[in-house]
Amino acid sequence: IRFARAALLGSIFYWDIARGRIVRIDDGTTNRDEFMPSPQLGCIGCHTVSPSGRYLAGRLGGGENIAAAFDLTTNLTGAPPPTLFPVTSTTVRWWFASWSPDESRLVVSTQEQGGGTGRALGFVDPFRGQPITPLTGTMPTGGVTQPAWSKDGVEIAYVGNANNWGGEMTAGDLFMLPVTGPDAVGTPVRIITGTTSMGAPAGSSISYPMWSPGSDWVAFAHGTSSRSESGRSALYMSRRDGTGLVRLDAASGGTSGDLSFQPRFSPFTQDGYYWLTFLSRRDYGNQQAGTRFTGRQQIWVTAIKINPLPGEDPSEVAYWLPGQNTQSLNIAADWAARACLADTQSCALDAECCSGECGAGDVCVPLSQCRAIGEPCQASEQCCEGQLCVGGTCGGI
Repeated sequence: IRFARAALLGSIFYWDIARGRIVRIDDGTTNRDEFMPSPQLGCIGCHTVSPSGRYLAGRLGGGENIAAAFDLTTNLTGAPPPTLFPVTSTTVRWWFASWSPDESRLVVSTQEQGGGTGRALGFVDPFRGQPITPLTGTMPTGGVTQPAWSKDGVEIAYVGNANNWGGEMTAGDLFMLPVTGPDAVGTPVRIITGTTSMGAPAGSSISYPMWSPGSDWVAFAHGTSSRSESGRSALYMSRRDGTGLVRLDAASGGTSGDLSFQPRFSPFTQDGYYWLTFLSRRDYGNQQAGTRFTGRQQIWVTAIKINPLPGEDPSEVAYWLPGQNTQSLNIAADWAARACLADTQSCALDAECCSGECGAGDVCVPLSQCRAIGEPCQASEQCCEGQLCVGGTCGGI
């Protein structure tokens, strides 16, 4: 047992398959908050939370269906909950998505059903729900899925040469797409092939790449299939150029562990560690209070050394995320900063409010003066000197 001098911060948003709902567990609690009980079309999946923790995007219903984006600082308990852009039968559609660091764009995968030939990556304006054609370069097409935008904004990791849609792949390679400027891309580069011998289990499927907070590392799963209900895979990390490849043995359940999928980094580092959530079918506890002998997927957490020795497994033995329903199948845990509080919400500190001001009566109030570059905002009108409000911060372009 190791004890880290760390306070794990933020909120973890995961999908409860049986409920068809996204559930949130906030730091310091073991409460499952079903904050959006009545999404359009009955459910929302393949969700992604923005870097600030303020916005959430995902696809409604099942399959290649319409997509939506939500402001997590608003009340989402309505039926239906309010969206950032109108949701209609002609609304933009996607499968997997990832936010740009400034939250002004999403990169999405489209037309994945059945591994169709029309598959592609694309940019979407999350506030208007409109596709964006790159000003320079061409987005990847073909067997592409599961894009992940780097935290420094200069690359998008994705799976290419996939032989099926992202949830059913048995083959796929890890690619990097350079982001050369606003709405501009370069030539993709394959950095790791799925057929590379990496350890148990043998397989050809790389899936669910995810960036570390400093964009130094990419974590991913590799094994027989991306299908977490039935496939076999373990967790890995590499540098952004594909070097330094290492199997996360301790996190995966030992050198032969093969029941770990979908790694997701916390945006915070603590005591020399990254923190990583993933899902696993491994046993937790006993049959009565846990998941023993059931194979039910649950969310687990591991610590990852920030500066491991060359070739060293940087991971620690994982622990089960407290607060889950052990009778549920839980997947797709996205870890984000806690969303700021909107005006009129109860507060204790200025830093909790999107406006940056916790006023009389301990409620968030509009900032009494214009906001300088780098200060939080909700609209461009709140920023000084004509600056734009992008990603909840004044000074965006």
